[in-house]
Amino acid sequence: MAFGAGSGGMVSGSFSFSFFFTFFFFIIIVLCLLFFI
Repeated sequence: MAFGAGSGGMVSGSFSFSFFFTFFFFIIIVLCLLFFI
């Protein structure tokens, strides 16, 4: 899911970026759920 975000192609450098992107995406989902509830 988050591996497709790294369009650079670096596997070593994209691992930390994918983790940050997944964490940021999770925060956005939580904020959207709080808005709907």
